[in-house]
Amino acid sequence: MRYKNCDTDPQKNWFEFIDEVLAGDMKDFAKKFKNFGEEVKEAVNREFAENTPLMNVIESENAYKIQIAAPGLSKEVFKVRLEENRLYISADSELTLPEGESYKKREFNFTKFERKLQLPEEVETEQIQARYEHGILQIHIPKKSPEAKDNARDIKVD
Repeated sequence: MRYKNCDTDPQKNWFEFIDEVLAGDMKDFAKKFKNFGEEVKEAVNREFAENTPLMNVIESENAYKIQIAAPGLSKEVFKVRLEENRLYISADSELTLPEGESYKKREFNFTKFERKLQLPEEVETEQIQARYEHGILQIHIPKKSPEAKDNARDIKVD
């Protein structure tokens, strides 16, 4: 089998040929690996987005406010717990459609999720309040003086 441009200086052209083949194969491999990595990342992000509600964290001079978009749930399915300055926010609900109905397209499914947040030391744990209204879970976390101490407790969702 003869290779392109191997006629004039076979040894020199052979090495160039090998370099071109290897470089091309490595480029193809790198491209395939990059595409695979992007596909995995997209799948993980899609799974996270489909099963984990979006969250806003807002800071003011006196407090933090967390907003979690979780439409279609009732306040009874939420559990908000503070432990060692970590806020655990979860929900577990069974979402069923009426008989005879089925999804044609489903872009969110927040029937079960958990979010964990490390709170700054400056929060007033005894004053944390949670409210679920119009599909948004809102958690109000007042700031505290540095000498106040933390207490683990469950937080009632109103």
